Amino acid sequence: MNQMRGFHILCTQISASRPLCKKVLPALGVLMEFFEERRKACCDVPLNARPSATVIESERRLCDQFYNFFEAMNAHDFSLDMDMGGLMPANDKWSHFAVVIADDFKQAMTPNNPTLHLGISNEGPVPSFVQAVVPMMTGEEPSVWAVAQCLKRRARKMTAAPNTTVKE
Repeated sequence: MNQMRGFHILCTQISASRPLCKKVLPALGVLMEFFEERRKACCDVPLNARPSATVIESERRLCDQFYNFFEAMNAHDFSLDMDMGGLMPANDKWSHFAVVIADDFKQAMTPNNPTLHLGISNEGPVPSFVQAVVPMMTGEEPSVWAVAQCLKRRARKMTAAPNTTVKE
C-alpha cells in the first residue's frame, strides 16, 4: 500500500512538460506490472507448481532492488532544470488504483485463508476494502457498488480477446 501511495505522490508532483519525461510514467507502470507478475508467478501458484526456493529467493531479491529504486525515486528531490514543471501527469482518480488495491487485498488475505476465493460481488469484501482505502489515497469517496462495477469492467477488459474491445 505504501508503494502505491508513493507512486501516487510521485505522479502528482510531476507533470508531462518535457518530451523525455513523458516516457517515465509509462515505464514505471510497466515495471510495476512486470514485478507484480513475477511475484505472482512465484507465490500465487499451488505449492507443487512453485519454483524452487532458490529461484523464489532470487526473485524476491530482484523485486526488493526494484522497490528500493522506486522508493529512491519517491524520496528524490527533482530539482534539475529539466525537472522544472515536473516529470509526470497527475494520476489521482480512484479508478486508477482500484485494481491494484483489490489485488493487494486478495494477496494479503490468501496466506491465512488459502481456500477462500475472493470474487468481485457488488457488496463483497474486495470492493468494500477498496472503497475504504481510496479516500486515504485520493480523497474521493466512491460507493462500494461503483468500485465493484469498475473492478468488473477491468476484469472483462483483461479477459477480452486481443482484437475485441469492451465498452466502459
